Amino acid sequence: MFRVLLSAMEMLLLGEPVDAQRAYDAGLVNRLCDEGDALATALFMAERLGAMAPLVMQTVKRTVNDQILTPTPSEVMFRRQAEIDVMLKSHDYAEGISAFNEGRQPKFNGR
Repeated sequence: MFRVLLSAMEMLLLGEPVDAQRAYDAGLVNRLCDEGDALATALFMAERLGAMAPLVMQTVKRTVNDQILTPTPSEVMFRRQAEIDVMLKSHDYAEGISAFNEGRQPKFNGR
């Protein structure tokens, strides 16, 4: 962790170009692929993400952002509980349960 922080600090302060491997090692890039495979890799990830429940994905993104932007743990906890309550009452939640019980892929719509 300390090495990564020093790498990020160095990159920010010096503003020098960083190759893909160094960016990956510092945690700035989550995946490396062969030259020419970037689009196929991005489309694969987009397809997988697109199949996920939208309300859950929004909550996960807000959770990560809140760890950086929200000042108090109690505020984060309050927000998470409110979002979980919304998800538990959503059409997507009912659809996920139904799809599981029926042995089929869910069809989420973000409601």
